[in-house]
Amino acid sequence: MFAKHVGVIDLFAGPGGLGEGFSQFHSEKVFGPSVSIEMDPIACDTLRLRKLFRCLKSNDKKRYYELVKSDEKITWENLKETFKDYAEYIE
Repeated sequence: MFAKHVGVIDLFAGPGGLGEGFSQFHSEKVFGPSVSIEMDPIACDTLRLRKLFRCLKSNDKKRYYELVKSDEKITWENLKETFKDYAEYIE
């Protein structure tokens, strides 16, 4: 029998291109959960923002579209207070 989920560990993840690719593949949610490991603080913030975008797009499309259409500077530091309900999951 095959496993329902294949875990993904992205070492030296950078801004998360590999993990992003796996997260976009939706064939019965084969890949997940995944872990991204990175030491660069800017790349880590990018990983957190991408995870926030994915969470919002899946769970709260209205807030997702408001965020991506806004003229605000989008940084993890600016958004983690606004999206407290997701921040604990993402950190």
